[in-house]
Amino acid sequence: MDFFLHRIKGCSSIRSWYKIFDGSSLSSEELITIRECACHHESIWKTRHKSVHIISMKNGKRAVVKYYREKRFFRYFFRPSLAEREAIGYQIVASLHIPCARVLACGDIRKNLRLRECYFITQMVEHFEQGRDFMPNESKANCRELILEFAKINLKRLALLHHAGFRHGGSQPYNMLWRKKDGEAMECIWIDLATVRKFSFFKHRKMVEHDLNELIGRLQLSSADQAALKDYYISQYKLLS
Repeated sequence: MDFFLHRIKGCSSIRSWYKIFDGSSLSSEELITIRECACHHESIWKTRHKSVHIISMKNGKRAVVKYYREKRFFRYFFRPSLAEREAIGYQIVASLHIPCARVLACGDIRKNLRLRECYFITQMVEHFEQGRDFMPNESKANCRELILEFAKINLKRLALLHHAGFRHGGSQPYNMLWRKKDGEAMECIWIDLATVRKFSFFKHRKMVEHDLNELIGRLQLSSADQAALKDYYISQYKLLS
């Protein structure tokens, strides 16, 4: 985390750079190959400024590559890019021992201070399902016990994140992966952490409510279950105090 915080404080996001994270086993040559493949590979999700690609790596595993293309001329002259912010979000969450996708690399491509595009690469989380399954009209929408287990695991983690002074900002169920094997406890992993930020002093309560509503409010649950889950969150937060 120190690497990125130093860059932000020093306003050093003014030229092209890249960072390969420790233990990722990526070489600079393979990073270039992955980036080039992503540019020509069909995206699994795309908007005007962002595309997501899945690329196979030399070690047989798969990588998720996010590309951000910036059209606003001045916005990121002396500000960290979205890829850099997401890397910071992942490192904050990992420092709290909350399971999340493994970050492999990220970087900016700039010319004359102007951010042209940036990229963020994580290892594909295999054999997990999306939390979207527990939202209304989805495959697990009527599995109340599974939904409650999923919610409690992630509310406990939100309490830990909030207690450390950060908000999630994107705590929708589809940003949380899950799996449950017979006779074992459910496992959950967080992805898409670009909106993790320090709390604003004047918006602390509003940001907490937003995180809770984004998770609880989007699940297929009764009002009574939602109220009980909010009480559960409060109890977990108090245990940390």
